[in-house]
Amino acid sequence: MILALQSLRNQLTVYPHEIPISSNDTRLVLLQDWLTESPGASEVFDVWDSSQVGNFAFSLLPYRSNVMLQNPSISSLCISTLAALLTLLSQHFIYHSLADEIIHRILDHNVMRRLNSYLGTVQYETMIATLKLFNALVDFADGREKRSVLDNFAWGMKVCWYGQ
Repeated sequence: MILALQSLRNQLTVYPHEIPISSNDTRLVLLQDWLTESPGASEVFDVWDSSQVGNFAFSLLPYRSNVMLQNPSISSLCISTLAALLTLLSQHFIYHSLADEIIHRILDHNVMRRLNSYLGTVQYETMIATLKLFNALVDFADGREKRSVLDNFAWGMKVCWYGQ
C-alpha cells in the first residue's frame, strides 16, 4: 500500500520547472478519469483515516494520553498526494470543479484540526507535507480558498521548531 501511494504521489508531483502544464498532460487526464469515477479522492482520505492508531494501546501510560497517534509515513504520503492533486487541478480552470469536494473535505473542522496538529510535531516529513498542502490550498484557483485556509490555520502554535 505504501509503495502504491508513493508511486501515485511521485507520478502526480509537479516540479517548478514543469509549470505551466498543458491541459492535455497525462497526469491531468489520469486525474480527470479517476476523480470522475471516484469524486473527492475518497481512497486517499480512507487510507489516511485508516493510518490512525487508537490511544487504547497507550492507556497504560501514566499520563493517559488522549492523543491519537498516526503512522507518519502513511499520513505524510496521503497529505503530499492531496497537495499534488490540488496543484495539478489548479493549473487549468476546466479542472477546478474536480477539486471542489477534496477542498471541502480538507477544510472540514476536524481535518483542519488534524492538519494543524501536525505542524507542532517532530515528524518533519509530515510537517513539511502539511505545509505543502496548505500552500496548495492557498494557491488553488488563484487563491479562491485563501481566506478559509488562513482563518483555520493554527497561528498560535509554535510551528517548525528545531530541537537540538
